[in-house]
Amino acid sequence: MYKWAPIENSLCLGIKRPNEEELNDSSDSKRECPINPDLIKKEIKEDDDEAGSSEEVWLKGFGLYSDDVTQQSNPPNAADISLNAFAEAVLESNMDFQCPVDQNGTSVFDVDKPFQPFAELVPPQCFGNRKLRFQSAWYADFPWLHYIPQLKAVLCFTCGKAETMGLLGSSRRRDSVFTALGFSNWKKARDKFGSHQKSKSHEFATWKLMHALQNQKREAALEQQRKVRQAIPNACLNKLISSLRFLIHRGHTFQSHELIEESLFELLKFLGQDSEMFRYWLTTNQNFTSPEIQYELIGLMSHEIISLITKDVNQGSVYYSVIINSINNADNHQLSLCLRYLDADMQPQEEFIGFVDPMEETGTFAANLILDLLDRHSLPVDLLRGVAFESTAFSSQCYIESCALLKQKQPLAMFVHCGMPSGSILARDCSHASHIFQQTLYSLNDLCKLFSKSTKYKFLLSEMALNPASETKQLCSSEWSVNLPLINTIIQHYGLIIQGLGEMETDLGVSGVQSHFLLQVFVEGNTLVCLLIMRSIMESLNILNMNLEDQNMLMSSTLLNHHYPETKEDFFRNEYFKVLEAAISQLESKFHQQGFIDYCHLEDVLLCAGKGGESDSVIEEKLAILSKYPEFNVRMLKVQLEMFAHKNSYSSLSEAVSLYKSVSPEVKEFFGELGKFLKRLLVIPVGTNENEQGCSPFQRLRTLLKFTTTETRSSDVAVCYVNETRLDNLCLETVAHSFVHGI
Repeated sequence: MYKWAPIENSLCLGIKRPNEEELNDSSDSKRECPINPDLIKKEIKEDDDEAGSSEEVWLKGFGLYSDDVTQQSNPPNAADISLNAFAEAVLESNMDFQCPVDQNGTSVFDVDKPFQPFAELVPPQCFGNRKLRFQSAWYADFPWLHYIPQLKAVLCFTCGKAETMGLLGSSRRRDSVFTALGFSNWKKARDKFGSHQKSKSHEFATWKLMHALQNQKREAALEQQRKVRQAIPNACLNKLISSLRFLIHRGHTFQSHELIEESLFELLKFLGQDSEMFRYWLTTNQNFTSPEIQYELIGLMSHEIISLITKDVNQGSVYYSVIINSINNADNHQLSLCLRYLDADMQPQEEFIGFVDPMEETGTFAANLILDLLDRHSLPVDLLRGVAFESTAFSSQCYIESCALLKQKQPLAMFVHCGMPSGSILARDCSHASHIFQQTLYSLNDLCKLFSKSTKYKFLLSEMALNPASETKQLCSSEWSVNLPLINTIIQHYGLIIQGLGEMETDLGVSGVQSHFLLQVFVEGNTLVCLLIMRSIMESLNILNMNLEDQNMLMSSTLLNHHYPETKEDFFRNEYFKVLEAAISQLESKFHQQGFIDYCHLEDVLLCAGKGGESDSVIEEKLAILSKYPEFNVRMLKVQLEMFAHKNSYSSLSEAVSLYKSVSPEVKEFFGELGKFLKRLLVIPVGTNENEQGCSPFQRLRTLLKFTTTETRSSDVAVCYVNETRLDNLCLETVAHSFVHGI
């Protein structure tokens, strides 16, 4: 059993002085041993080039040091104070010292109080037949004794603690026997203990340690006052941030500035109904509800969300891809950026990270902004393995320039188009080949926008809503709303639509004029015929084979001789062929890319290696694509592909990934090159998507909010709104701390 002496007793080292004339271990009358200020004064004066000058100031504050000037004003006995009287007031807090740990391990003084075991547990000293034992009574006379079992000796807890905390300045203020070597001569123990207790080094360590304890107590009191003083503002600021987060969830921050301020003000008033403190804080800090503060808080939340996304990218996936989409506004255009990476389960994840606003309509400027955004979020360009452009971005004027610069910065990245382009975008581009089809589809798009503003007829649009199983949502209303479900709805309710346009024609204003124009278009029979033909084409687009060789063969007859039709059947047949050929041309231009060709070759290697589908020379030729990537060992990859295909049967990339994920970790480690090859194929965003919207998460986001094309959407607001789950899990205290102290 061991006993631990309280730290208060260990610090009050001058409380008792041993009776040197007494040789037995019995208790004697204890006398208080006052501190000798002359010794401390002499010690400090000897250290002129040390930081001891500040110690004189400290000692003066306690009346332990006085110069010639202060001697005249202060009585000489002012310094003759008892250490016990001073220590008892200071040590009542029972605060623990903060002691650093040695580099080689835990310090012997890295404890809160001296280690003082029973005397029977201390090994005796043997001198022939004579044994000298440690005496437990010494603990009472010298409470600073600190027994070290490794040394089988005692140290001075006060001196050692002060030295460990860096409180002792020069080497002359150290007694190496009682701070490092240890004392174990029990025969002369009482004499040596008494001499050390009266030494100036011990007295100096005592005062320095007490001074450090008092500073800790003072700092703790100030910290407690600061916490109490900041508790109310912190709670109110957290309420403000949570209110702003709620408005982002509801989409109110996308509305006009007046509505933002009104919504926030009403919500804060509701939260302050049962909190007088919160209402008072709002009235005295009205600038916190200003739009500038709101946008700053939203920016901090956006920054925190993107930091979490990039952390997941850097931890869960070695490589990543970038998906770029262009959003055209009335005056300018914005680029939306998404990251595609693989999680721990090899599932592709797409995360929206914000908008890029090019100041110039050039691909070079846009590419530099994209690279700058990746660099600001600690995403190395060296790990970029894929760059995908959405349908709208693919047809942008700056697409070629952007590709050239990004390819120059990262030649290892594959440049592809993001999956199958939506049928609605293809139908819009194909309609330009025929004036009558173009007029029909654009009139249908205007009808969709007109009915979306009508409370009576907007129920028709709900029937052509997107797949409810999808968990994505759209940030803004798309500029182009025509898709296959909409065409089917229009054909099914054609008569009801004409009736609705007739009723809306009588309205005053812009809606009445638009209804009148659309009514004239829909009452014509050509419009219904064009819708039937376009439905057939869009149904074909949904099942059209993406094989590039077949597309090349279909392009053999792209031109038709112009002639005038003799019948209506010939006219619509020619128009149908024009649109169909335009669709084929659009597919050819969007998919005849080197990135897709390389990707198809790598897929062929995965599906044919080891199965006899292709010769070894062909497989090696296709695998040569990976020779420029430093992370691949092409020769070992070919061997692992053949071994894996020999033991397993699969016919697609998803089946191969499922088989690879089902094996044990040891087998995965054996097929290391195969695992990197599968991840390389998964991280490239070329997967087909049957949804009529684009593949980028931003383009597939759905909401009931309606936006005009004249708005320049805020990147920070969009990041918070899109990443709704991450916004829910966001630590509001972190955002508040960043707002108060800066990032």
